[in-house]
Amino acid sequence: MSSSPSRGWRLHGDGRSIAPGEVVAPGERLTWPRTIGIGVQHVVAMFGATFLVPLLTGFDPATTLFFTGVGTLLFLGITSGRLPSYLGSSFALLAPIGAVTGYTRDSGAPLDPHRAALAQGGIISVGLCLLVVGVIVHLVGSAWIDRLMRSSPSSASTWPPRPGVMSRRAP
Repeated sequence: MSSSPSRGWRLHGDGRSIAPGEVVAPGERLTWPRTIGIGVQHVVAMFGATFLVPLLTGFDPATTLFFTGVGTLLFLGITSGRLPSYLGSSFALLAPIGAVTGYTRDSGAPLDPHRAALAQGGIISVGLCLLVVGVIVHLVGSAWIDRLMRSSPSSASTWPPRPGVMSRRAP
């Protein structure tokens, strides 16, 4: 790969289409109009989430935007820009945050600072757990996750279970 203004990305296939089952790798791109279009769509989607999550949780959107920026800069620095990404807010923690804080947007009551601090501590703890898992995956690979999270015969594709399915062992 050359060090051209395109950051060394090479065109994926013809750059216009992606065949079913194909993936555009981190070192590849589509034509510039398609790449920019996908980038704009990503920014719109992530920007919406970045502001919607704090509104639903009662946290300050400016703080959320600041830390998504910090996270994105760290990510880009750690990956040396090889994997362009924007790290936005996650909807995964909405229920736990709501359970801890008791915040409802329509109540009109402000967010209790003590409960907000508890929720933020939980968010930091989840982040540290993800960091530990990331370091383990970096050091030993991801095969252990595949073994730990292997599909079971009772997955949604076999529900309701057929006779004898529950007695079979997963490969």
